[in-house]
Formats: sequence, structure tokens, C-alpha cells
Amino acid sequence: MFNLPTETRRAYRRFAGVLILASVAFLLVACSNSSAAAPSAPADPSPPAATASGEGSATEEIAEPNPGAGDEYRDDRSTAEAVIESYYNAINRQEYVRAYSYWEPEAAESELPPFEEFQEGYAQTVSVDLTIGTVTSDAGAGQLYYAVPVALGAEQTDGTTQTFVGCYQLHLANPAAQGEPPFRPMGIRSASIDQVPNDADVPSLLETACQE
Repeated sequence: MFNLPTETRRAYRRFAGVLILASVAFLLVACSNSSAAAPSAPADPSPPAATASGEGSATEEIAEPNPGAGDEYRDDRSTAEAVIESYYNAINRQEYVRAYSYWEPEAAESELPPFEEFQEGYAQTVSVDLTIGTVTSDAGAGQLYYAVPVALGAEQTDGTTQTFVGCYQLHLANPAAQGEPPFRPMGIRSASIDQVPNDADVPSLLETACQE
């Protein structure tokens, strides 16, 4: 062992003491930082509710069913039969503005109630089953006229069925003679429809439906 001078030994002791104090301070600071970095446990450790893939948290609104929505859209004005079939296609699909449009504008004003009443008239109708009889036609002075006998089976919201038989009169101004827009397609000019018993002889009634 080396014999150091007294002053040197004293300086060594002071230096050693400083090193010990510094080491203790470093350890205290390290422990303090470690405690601060550790996250505290949540008050409520329960996991969030699981959600199915692709599903949102909001409740999806479901539209009201449309009884005739399954009917394929049809808008055909090429023949008298097609006009009437398109007319009832619109009614079954609850597209009442389109149904109203199959009437000639002047005829709609004179033969039909205002549109709101026309639409309300079908409030209790679920669907209409259409049968068309033999169509007849006439022509004169560039005008074409058609008579369409029909039988209707109307299913009501209360589950009952009503039967109607009648005749639609349609009109078309000769397309080649229409010299300025708008073009006027074939349209319904008038209708005479009567309710009959559900067990009526519909084929026989169709044969005379358009006879004056």
C-alpha cells in the first residue's frame, strides 16, 4: 500500500464523498423518472364493445315498403294497349305523377279531379290486375282514335278485392302532321269504368265494354 501525504489523502476523501453523493442523486432522479413514465391504471378497465366488420354505430333507417316496387318499370306509348299497361304499371308502382301524365292535358283537366285528389283515390289500393280486351281503332282528318276495353281486379289494403269493367278512349294526332313542339304522344281522352260483382262474367262484359 502506498503512503500518501496527509493533504493528498484528505483531497481523495473529499473527491470520493462527492462521487458518492453524485451517485445517490443520479439514482434518485432515475427512479423518479421511471415512476413518472409509468401509466396509471384506468378507472374502468372493461374493453370497448366489439363491432362487426363493416357495420356503423348509427341505426340505419329502413324505408317504407312500396307494394309495386317489384314491378318492372314500363313507359310505352307506342300502342293503345301499351299506354294502358304503362298507366297501371305507374299506379302499381305508386308513381302517380307518371300515371296522371298518360292523360291528355285537356282531358285531365275536364275528366279527372285535381292531382292531389287523384293520388288520394288510390290510398286504399295495393295493386291492380289488368286485363285488356279486343282494341278497336278509327281514323279521320289526321287523328287516330282507340277504344280499349279493360277489366280490373283491385286489391285493397284491407285484403278484399274489387272488380271493375269499362272502356278507355285514347287519341293520337298523326305524328307526321305535328309540325311544332312539343310532341303530343298518344294519351287517354276519357274513361268509363264501373264496378261489377267479383263473380261477374268478365269475358262477356269485356266484349261489350266499349260499345255505345
